[in-house]
Amino acid sequence: MPEKNVDDIEALLVDGDHAVMPGRFTRVAKGTGRTFITPLAMHLQVAGDKIVKLHLYEDTRAVAEAYAE
Repeated sequence: MPEKNVDDIEALLVDGDHAVMPGRFTRVAKGTGRTFITPLAMHLQVAGDKIVKLHLYEDTRAVAEAYAE
């Protein structure tokens, strides 16, 4: 079964060369078939027209449990 990805980005907050995107990911773990939902926040830093830093914050426990055998 292929993974199914649903991304729900709630907002894009920009201040100079920094941006934050809060939202939620819904995924199906390929190995187990379990669906999980994790709230998220991405912090991006840009320089010119390139993303130079990306920090992803998510519920890593939900991810680990979905993939655990």
